[in-house]
Amino acid sequence: MTIIKFQNHREISEVVHVFGHYGPAPSVVFRSPELSAGAKAAYAYLCTYVSLKDVKSGKMKARPSKRRMQRELGMSNNTLNKYLKELREFGLIEVKQTRVLRDGRKEYGNNIYTLRSHVDFPLDGATSSLSGREIQKAKKLQSWIRDSWESNSLHASNTMSSNTKKTKYNHLSVLELGRTDSSDESTYSAEVTRDRLERASLSVDELIAFWNEQGVNPHKRLGSRTKARIEQALAQALEDLPAEEILGAIGTYSKMYKERRCDHKYRLVEFMEKRGYEHFLHEENWKRRKPRGKIAREDFTYIETEQDLSMFSFLRDDGSSDDKDDEH
Repeated sequence: MTIIKFQNHREISEVVHVFGHYGPAPSVVFRSPELSAGAKAAYAYLCTYVSLKDVKSGKMKARPSKRRMQRELGMSNNTLNKYLKELREFGLIEVKQTRVLRDGRKEYGNNIYTLRSHVDFPLDGATSSLSGREIQKAKKLQSWIRDSWESNSLHASNTMSSNTKKTKYNHLSVLELGRTDSSDESTYSAEVTRDRLERASLSVDELIAFWNEQGVNPHKRLGSRTKARIEQALAQALEDLPAEEILGAIGTYSKMYKERRCDHKYRLVEFMEKRGYEHFLHEENWKRRKPRGKIAREDFTYIETEQDLSMFSFLRDDGSSDDKDDEH
């Protein structure tokens, strides 16, 4: 493969071996019509961080930063989160948050993306409306899927047990989900929302505590209505961003405000409802702004001046007088 770069109007070419490093490409994922093209692209990107040794051991993990993924995939933050969310709902990946120690304080680090080697297919309770032929076809396809994983030496160390409440309507299933009634769909939607909030592992109390720790505009007292507004805004934010990015944006805002690069002093409810966190996702954007210097007022500088006291000798500190006629 030839990569062509331009530098100072001169053409520079470099021959690179395409398959010098590569990861697995499971046909189950890339041939599935259920997955979107963007989700497949994100999954393929994560696969490039998995080595052959990881595949054989079944411990397939990737640790790229979100900024690197956005840059190399050419996706915005919201777009990337949408596709990662799709992969999580399909059960293909698991996301774990990490914390690192920086400058003596704990901060959120890169996520750990675990690629699951086996996906559970619910074929029991959800197949009551299907014919026997359709059930046999679904079971046959399920068997083929599992065999295809095992034939590529993809042995998981711990196979996840099936949770019927969370995987009842798994998108990778070959069952027709359109046959469920509206009540089932609403139940499923509530379960997905609840499951997403559980995975986010960020409660409104933790958010408020983290905000107060920054010391910019701490809230000593919050009314029940204000707290409910913050909780609702947090739930909406978690649909687009992971918890560590929201907290990271708060930390960036606090740092920029204290460095006098940011003028506005947010309240937490305003920061969440007006999506102020979206402006502080990338610290380097704020680093371009010069800090505001402290205002110096020269007209308030006090200096000592000599006054002409010849006409007002009584104002002299030594009490002397120039009027000799007063001396007797």
